[in-house]
Amino acid sequence: KTDRANIILDPSKLSSFPISPKTFDDLVGEVVLEGLASIEWSDWVKDRTIEKFHGQHSSTIKYLKALVEAAEQIWINLLPKPHVLSLYLQKLQLTNGSLDQRDPTLPPSPASLAEIWKKNMLFSQSSDKLHFYYHDPLRILNKSSISLRELTKIPSLKSRREKRVQLYCRILADIAEQISEWESFGTATDGVSISDEAAMQEGKSEDQELDADEAKNDELSPEQTNELNLILEEKESNLSDRIATVVQDPEAGLMSTIIRKGAAEISSMAEIAQVKRLKEIFREQAAQVRRQKNRHIRRGLTEGKLDARRLYRVPIDGKVFKLKQSPGQDLFWQICIVADASASMAGGEKLRNPWQMVEKTFAAIIKATAGYKNLVDIYAYHANENQCELTKLYHGGKLYTVTPSGKTPSGQAIVASAMLLDRLSKKNSMIIHITDGASNCGLKLSQAVTYCRNKGINLFTIGCGCTLQTREFLIESLPEGQVYFLKNIKYLPSGLEYLFKKMLLGK
Repeated sequence: KTDRANIILDPSKLSSFPISPKTFDDLVGEVVLEGLASIEWSDWVKDRTIEKFHGQHSSTIKYLKALVEAAEQIWINLLPKPHVLSLYLQKLQLTNGSLDQRDPTLPPSPASLAEIWKKNMLFSQSSDKLHFYYHDPLRILNKSSISLRELTKIPSLKSRREKRVQLYCRILADIAEQISEWESFGTATDGVSISDEAAMQEGKSEDQELDADEAKNDELSPEQTNELNLILEEKESNLSDRIATVVQDPEAGLMSTIIRKGAAEISSMAEIAQVKRLKEIFREQAAQVRRQKNRHIRRGLTEGKLDARRLYRVPIDGKVFKLKQSPGQDLFWQICIVADASASMAGGEKLRNPWQMVEKTFAAIIKATAGYKNLVDIYAYHANENQCELTKLYHGGKLYTVTPSGKTPSGQAIVASAMLLDRLSKKNSMIIHITDGASNCGLKLSQAVTYCRNKGINLFTIGCGCTLQTREFLIESLPEGQVYFLKNIKYLPSGLEYLFKKMLLGK
């Protein structure tokens, strides 16, 4: 550490003599690091950056502090190249990095996220099998590396430090937005608390001056977290009370229902042939709508838009105007796909990873609908510990995924997704439920059918690779014409195309 004019080294590292070459190299690296940090006003840069994020949750601040600390270490390492001092800095970073080992498949702690970024920047090392919470922050951080290197070319010390603060604030603002979408309480297959055991231990070492009561008050309760999500997302995160209100049957089998946003982007690519077939359906739908609207033009009016075809009537009666009327209802659709993401969708002996086929189909739908006026929502659902978890897979123009697990609360998920439909859009609404098994918890399918019928929502179920027993269950629970069966999940694209042609084109 430094105290204005001096660099003070840890004397415990000099407990044995003669000093080993490795220890000497580390000490030289520390001197170079502290010296350059002082010259570059590193403490000033870090303080100015973090103070811009006053008001963020304490868990988020820990990540931002670790990242700005790592950013300054990366900055210092970029300065002396190709000077020999850079070699001492690299050795020091390797030594310090080896002290903080964490399973990369676990959610990131502040130190582990910063360490993986440093390794990538300084040594071009990348870790395999990272927990999906790492992906978006690392993408933002790695993208910023070019901008950080460009700042080393600025000759003015004052400009360098001010530009760094501006760059760090932009980076950390994006990172904070990503962290805010991580689960802050409880555990789930597709979301783990950022305050897991390792992160909590790290937090305790940083906040030793806080007493137990203050530390306890710093954490949000589940109720407070739900309220915060409601404000941030303008959507209810806990739909349990709303569902209980509309389903007033005491024997309905209600369960807690949580809605969350997907956090891990899909890696599956859409099949080009399927995208082309779907685009043709939506293109034909748009042509039908245009023809329908053209049939609703009133001509021979005394006011409206000038009709070039009737200009000859100016001296006769002056009725040379036209008016295009709406056909009565919007002919485009709101399409909501609700996919079963229970444990059976993870695959088995007969079919490997059926969820991957579902992801490819979703990617094709999103690509094909681009540029057309249909609205598309995609959700995945499963149940863990008597709680239905509904994950929004398509938001912000990106498609996300989950890990299939748990039970199958089909009725509960359908009612929840129906409540989330934008009923102000004045579009025809359709829910397509995709499953490979029978509902085994939560509301009954028949109750979901009743709710959708009362709300004017068209509900369809596509059963993929269902057993005879499951087929009978779905046929008994759903009205005729609202359930379709496919041999297995590989035929899902064809099943959806058939349904789109029937509902969107009337074929």
